[in-house]
Amino acid sequence: MMPMRLFILFIFALCQLQFTAKAQIHGPEDYIDTVLVFPENANSNDIIKIFCHSSFKTSPCGIFQIGAKRFTDTSVTIIVLQGVGRDSIPCESTDTITVGKLNAGTYQLKYVLSASGIPEDFDWRIFYFTVSQATGLEHKKPSDAEISIFPNPVSKQLFISSETNATYKVSITNILGQEVYSGVFSNKLNIDVSAIPKGIYLVKSINTANNSQTTYKIVVE
Repeated sequence: MMPMRLFILFIFALCQLQFTAKAQIHGPEDYIDTVLVFPENANSNDIIKIFCHSSFKTSPCGIFQIGAKRFTDTSVTIIVLQGVGRDSIPCESTDTITVGKLNAGTYQLKYVLSASGIPEDFDWRIFYFTVSQATGLEHKKPSDAEISIFPNPVSKQLFISSETNATYKVSITNILGQEVYSGVFSNKLNIDVSAIPKGIYLVKSINTANNSQTTYKIVVE
């Protein structure tokens, strides 16, 4: 049987290990809501971008400066100097940072918000993403995809097209589940997104003939 003293030390060490693992995921504050690497399923020919949505208790807010971009064969570190005002009005910031092309491999991304240049003073997120080797066939439409959506990211006009004769219901919602657009189309649809706030959105299409549903993630920038 394990002596009580060793048992207590074991539990303490386990708690420390769990705390350390959690601390590696995010910083001491909780300003970053979402960080995404785009495009999904990126390959070595893609221009990779990082999208971050952050929320603050005061305003105005926004990127003041890109403090650093650090790359290795297995990691990407982005340090962002975030400007935050003192007005007692909540503020949200959606920011886009271009990383560029990366060689095929698995990368650790560390996205850091810093007000003073010291990452630990603010907030960060760590996760992993994979870049596949480009083959030249990546942009072919899957045979089971009923509709195509482009461009993505989008800033002005979003184009949706279908190669079938079906009628589709389309809705666009933000990351909070709030609907910003709904409509019906057959064959082609153009949506003006220039007035929609920058951010990450879900486009859901429903085939009215068989009720099949497909959801796509887009970025408005």
